[in-house]
Amino acid sequence: MAIAGETAAVEEIWDSSQFASKPHLLKVARESASRFFQLIEAPENWELPVSKHWEVRDLAAHMVDVIEDI
Repeated sequence: MAIAGETAAVEEIWDSSQFASKPHLLKVARESASRFFQLIEAPENWELPVSKHWEVRDLAAHMVDVIEDI
C-alpha cells in the first residue's frame, strides 16, 4: 500500500512457515499496520484508489467491518 507520492520497495523473500522467520513476520505486520494507519489518518487520502474498484475509504470500512465480526 503506497501513500500518495511514495514508491514501493523491492520485496524480500522469506519462509513464513519457519519459526526462525517469526521476528521478520512480526516486523512486516507492524510496518504494514503502521502504514495502514498513516494512510487512513490523512483525510486527503480517502479518495485515493487502492485497486480498480476500491478507494482508501472502502478499505478502512472493510477493516472496521472485519474487526467488528471478531
